[in-house]
Amino acid sequence: MAPTGDRTHDWPAEHGFTSTFVEAADGTRLRALVRGPEGAPRVVFVHGFPQNAACWRAVSARLGDAFRLIAFDMRGYAGSELARSGRYDLDTLA
Repeated sequence: MAPTGDRTHDWPAEHGFTSTFVEAADGTRLRALVRGPEGAPRVVFVHGFPQNAACWRAVSARLGDAFRLIAFDMRGYAGSELARSGRYDLDTLA
């Protein structure tokens, strides 16, 4: 994918990630960034407030291609939508 000039959207490809979207139970589209061999052990990255999946760049570079890395942008951050349900309580987020 050609760079857009938007750092939120461009950094994943620069670090070997592909972007895909998954749908949460309430229909919210979450961006999932994936890197590494399909059959490798999985590592799932979940960022905190006020970060986004970009905070895992340095860690993902150190893990290289030995693992299947999956980094999410949580609801309302970077490439993910705001919660369609409007709910951000712990039960919904879990």
